[in-house]
Amino acid sequence: MSSAINIKQKAYKLLYAKNTHDLSELFKVQQHHLLLISQQKKYQLYQIPKSNGNYRSIEEPEIKLKKIQAILNEHLQCFYYPLKPNSVYGFCIHVSSNDEFNIRSNAYRHIGCKTMINIDLKDFFHTISFQQVHQLFQKHFKKWNAEMLHLLTEICTYNQRLPMGAPTSPVLSNLVCLNLDHELENYAKYSGITFTRYADDFTFSSKKTLSYKDIQYLLSIIHHYGFIENTDKVKLLQSDDIKIVTGIRVLNERLELPEHYIEQINIEIQRHKIEKIFNQYASPNDKLYIQNIDENNFEKMDILGKAPDIDFILHKQKVLYIG
Repeated sequence: MSSAINIKQKAYKLLYAKNTHDLSELFKVQQHHLLLISQQKKYQLYQIPKSNGNYRSIEEPEIKLKKIQAILNEHLQCFYYPLKPNSVYGFCIHVSSNDEFNIRSNAYRHIGCKTMINIDLKDFFHTISFQQVHQLFQKHFKKWNAEMLHLLTEICTYNQRLPMGAPTSPVLSNLVCLNLDHELENYAKYSGITFTRYADDFTFSSKKTLSYKDIQYLLSIIHHYGFIENTDKVKLLQSDDIKIVTGIRVLNERLELPEHYIEQINIEIQRHKIEKIFNQYASPNDKLYIQNIDENNFEKMDILGKAPDIDFILHKQKVLYIG
């Protein structure tokens, strides 16, 4: 947990960087190396299985690029923190002891609701373009010159969009969604609706009856900002329906973790442990051999969306059952 002073210092350091020399000092890399890395971006591409049987494509940056992205992410998070809408619970830093941004706190907001609307976005990161990131930097970081704007946009994007696997993609997606979040918050407040967003999962709930007309209006706002819904995951849940928010069952007075979710988490944790040990001790030839046998047998665990919450679930599991 960072202090409020450190948050401001890191945000200002990024805000008031004037040239690529300042950036090279920030990223602890020589200036010509920084330019070279931005021009010759390297990513490892692979797929991980999803629970529905499909695969998620991952673009993992090579180590030098990833280190730069990790430092940039840290400073962007500090910049985003005071701007963060109350509805956002995913990919946020914690500054004060009152901060709780995770799947549990996201679901907790919807306890006691009568009806609920779930909307999941399709290809969330990949929908955010090079141009959007460039415009975002241009809008918020007015001290940056044209060279810095282009260089940092290049560092954060791959194939002209946000990569699924770069440390900077989550916070940039939050920054891109600022206006969308505020518009949905205003509509929710006016309509007596509770709204939260965890990454690409949007949840709207109310003690009154929501309808398909509400879904259409909410989707019209989302479409206005260039995002498309995953039609299979758009749901209207009435009072008698089971309501799940970011994997947690929402009841009238408490939250409950579904049994299948606990089983899935345990399986993924074991996969993670096995893969971690394998990557630590196996030789390069062993890894190549395993990968060549059958890609489906060399599964990388599908916890990209759950990773920030694994420790939370392991160490605070009792909290999930709120009596």
